[in-house]
Amino acid sequence: MFLDEKALRNLTAECNYGERKTYQKTREEYLDHIKQLPLPQIFNFHPNSDITKDMNETNLIQDSFLLYSAQGRSSNGQSFEQVLEQLVKTIMTNFPDEFNYEQGTEKYPFNSKESMNTILTQKLCRGIFRRCQMKLQYYGFR
Repeated sequence: MFLDEKALRNLTAECNYGERKTYQKTREEYLDHIKQLPLPQIFNFHPNSDITKDMNETNLIQDSFLLYSAQGRSSNGQSFEQVLEQLVKTIMTNFPDEFNYEQGTEKYPFNSKESMNTILTQKLCRGIFRRCQMKLQYYGFR
């Protein structure tokens, strides 16, 4: 059987939109349009946008805690303060006594695709975890 290789490639490998064929000219127009768009930095996008995204997710979690606290009591009858205290105690019992920067950077090395590794090693370097731990112990959580 005779197969036109160019026609076969066109049918199987080229872009399809729905059940309609998209033509090369259409794709080129898309690419031209994309090239004319302004640089991502204009919209405040930056290589560190992953870090910003992660920080926004953290803020969302904190906002959820605040929303939960506004409701007063949980489903098992505990107040927000009791639930929060239980959570802090659980975290404190699972925390190691001392955070080691070298072990942290070994386990979570710098990786441009994993922004949380960078944040973790920065916090370890600055001793943030240790200070948080000391502050919680000061307030009676051991």
